[in-house]
Amino acid sequence: MTTEYQPQLIYYQGQKEPVNVCWCHYCETEWHNRMDDIDPDGWVSRISHGMIVCKDCGCKRCPKATYHGHECTKSNEPGQQGSVYGGFKLPNARVDEYEDQLSGGF
Repeated sequence: MTTEYQPQLIYYQGQKEPVNVCWCHYCETEWHNRMDDIDPDGWVSRISHGMIVCKDCGCKRCPKATYHGHECTKSNEPGQQGSVYGGFKLPNARVDEYEDQLSGGF
């Protein structure tokens, strides 16, 4: 069974930029991708809001912090299936830029 990944972004009438209403890794990446397409030089408005954690349990390694549709494990154990900290590759990541962010490089 294949998961169909859908970002939780909304567009307000008359506004060309989407609003990210989720903040999981997938939605954050998709928001950055769309903002880069709209305004490639507008990086200042896209400075990260902080650490991404599961909205249910607060753990950064929980698979639900990676994608809002994944199950919450209520665990911060490394190597969890479905977590970017367990080797899960975001299907919407461009090149290796997101891996650089996770590792602390820019």
